Amino acid sequence: MPELLFYAGRRLPSERVSYSAGLSPGLMEGVLEMATNREIVEGAYASFAQGDVPAALGAMADDIQWTEADGFPLAGTYVGPQAVLEGVFMRLGEIGDEFAAVPDQFVADGDTVVALGHYTWKHKNSAEPASVKMVHVWTIKGGKAVAFQQHVDTVRVRELS
Repeated sequence: MPELLFYAGRRLPSERVSYSAGLSPGLMEGVLEMATNREIVEGAYASFAQGDVPAALGAMADDIQWTEADGFPLAGTYVGPQAVLEGVFMRLGEIGDEFAAVPDQFVADGDTVVALGHYTWKHKNSAEPASVKMVHVWTIKGGKAVAFQQHVDTVRVRELS
């Protein structure tokens, strides 16, 4: 049975899958197991949710192209994990308090992993809870995220911030 991680009240599988290229189990002995692209993305969300920002940044390639949607309070393209940290992660409080990206579903196809979910936060002045659906499209190459594209109702985010 695979080990399970807990993230925002959900259990995420953390099992490792070997890339066997069709080899029989006996021939796979000694072959290193690698995380799937989906597991890499799931792990980044889980790390961020647990407050382990260095681990979340560790899932990114040195030259990741991280794009926040036009009209979003943090809109723009950030290149590299340090730019993502400073331009996005450290500024989420500008949107509201207790900001969280909560994935509800992952869809993976080749190098692309899509996370469908929602953002939650509390309004800075009234502490009213807010929630907006989001979609994140990740591109993974060589075990690292090389691109991230955010899709969200930016008007609604601004209305609720």
